[in-house]
Amino acid sequence: MERIAVAVVALLVVAAGVVAPVAATDPNDESASLGENYVTVTRGDSVDISVSHSTDANLTIGGSGDGFEVRIPLGGSGSNTITLDTYNTTSINPADFLSVDGAELKSAPIDQALEPGQYTLSVTVEGQELARGTLAVQPRTETTGKMGIAPDDLDFEEASVGEAFDAITERDTVARSDYAAVVVNESGLSWALPESGVDVRLNDDIDVTISELDPEPNTVAETYGRGQVDVVSRVGDTGEFAVLWDTTVPVTRNSNNTYELRLTLSASSNLVEEDETLVRERVRVVNPSVGLTGSPSFTLAPWDNGRLEVTGQTNLAPSTTLDVRALQEESPQKLWRNVVTVAEDGSFSTAFAFGTANVPGELPLWVLGHRSQSEETVSLTRADAALSFADQQADEQSVVVENVSLSHGGFVSITGNITGNGTSTVGVSRHLGAGDHGNVSVPLVDPLENETTLTATAVADANRNASLDDGDVAYEVDGTVVAANASVRPSPEPVDNTTTTTSASNNTTTAATTQRSLDTEESVPMTPNQASGGGSGGTVPLSPVLVVVALAASALLAGRE
Repeated sequence: MERIAVAVVALLVVAAGVVAPVAATDPNDESASLGENYVTVTRGDSVDISVSHSTDANLTIGGSGDGFEVRIPLGGSGSNTITLDTYNTTSINPADFLSVDGAELKSAPIDQALEPGQYTLSVTVEGQELARGTLAVQPRTETTGKMGIAPDDLDFEEASVGEAFDAITERDTVARSDYAAVVVNESGLSWALPESGVDVRLNDDIDVTISELDPEPNTVAETYGRGQVDVVSRVGDTGEFAVLWDTTVPVTRNSNNTYELRLTLSASSNLVEEDETLVRERVRVVNPSVGLTGSPSFTLAPWDNGRLEVTGQTNLAPSTTLDVRALQEESPQKLWRNVVTVAEDGSFSTAFAFGTANVPGELPLWVLGHRSQSEETVSLTRADAALSFADQQADEQSVVVENVSLSHGGFVSITGNITGNGTSTVGVSRHLGAGDHGNVSVPLVDPLENETTLTATAVADANRNASLDDGDVAYEVDGTVVAANASVRPSPEPVDNTTTTTSASNNTTTAATTQRSLDTEESVPMTPNQASGGGSGGTVPLSPVLVVVALAASALLAGRE
């Protein structure tokens, strides 16, 4: 019996130890802290609040004197990050504006998003505050926007957020069918759209309208809405979003084709009591323009080797891709195409090699989708030239080359060994255009001292700079250089002026006679007088002076007799 009694007592002691209450936690032995003691957020945006705690705790935002108070339980020990959405603080359910469940709204619901001001952040354990900080809600600043444009081939399904924003260029004139794009720097609007995304949905509390400002006479102004726009967001990283409108609208002559894109924050939102215009930007829609320029020219000579450098200018949006094409329509048909990208200044460039094209031949060259504006004709040509160079005497240190014909223009070059130091270029004609030129006078650099064989060569202005240089080439016909040789004699020595002086015996008067070299022309023989019947013995009429002399001579003879 004694053993049983002892066992019962032992069991009672053990049971008493099991059910004995645990001692209460001493808050003085616990810790808690805020990640930042001063946290700021723009009204309407969301903010993260970080808390560390060693045991169960509560985070309270606001207080009875702030008009807003919510208590958030934090279980166990560790760190928590609570996201507060200041825009949706009008909800009676804290789960609508907090990232955690189980919170309790201690104050009455508020009608507008959390007002600007300072709100207490308090971390407590068993009612004892272990950490304290401040949440500063800043007022919204001005929302701004800039008008830009983007290419019509921007693919919202394939492009990334970065690619979509990179495709936008600031400009207030847009080519029809490109996108007009307003880039918005938002303030307190992050609730209205996702932090990041392409072709995202904008909250209905932000209204989008595009209005025609100057319609044609007797017409109603066109208006477009959110159904005609695309939105790209990166508000999470940069606080920006873009609204893009496809400008496939008529461009009319009796209107300046200006449109206004407006973003309006509705009074139905939690931020304003009446509609507030956020952004108002204008854009002018114009017809697209595309032009091409060819280098060295759209007419290619044999020495161009079929290579054509093409540059273009357009008012289409930078980063637009264009398809530049050339087509050989004759047999065998052949298509050349290059895809180019429009630079920020509207330029683009590419190169074509027509080495396999028919010569002679013509190829239309154009930009796909803009053929009526951009089409040019590429002419692939053969070269032809001719000249004659006869033996001659240099005239005033120039020689004459005859029958000059140059299919592509250029020069006549004279070469020879004048100085005895080897053959070199001794004369060059002026720049000659394409075609026939007849006789061409070519001045010589140095005078000839002896009769010399010179060579006249037809030279093409291959680099088209109107100056004979190393970039130019001689014309060839059937593989033979177009040139001719001639024996050229020096120019005649000029006749010196001579002066004869006659002095009278009794004075100093001087009479000077100057002899000059004159061009002479043979006189036409006198025609016999036909009064005697037209025979070969007809007489020649005498002048009155000769008649007087003859009469005087007759009288003298008669007196002697």
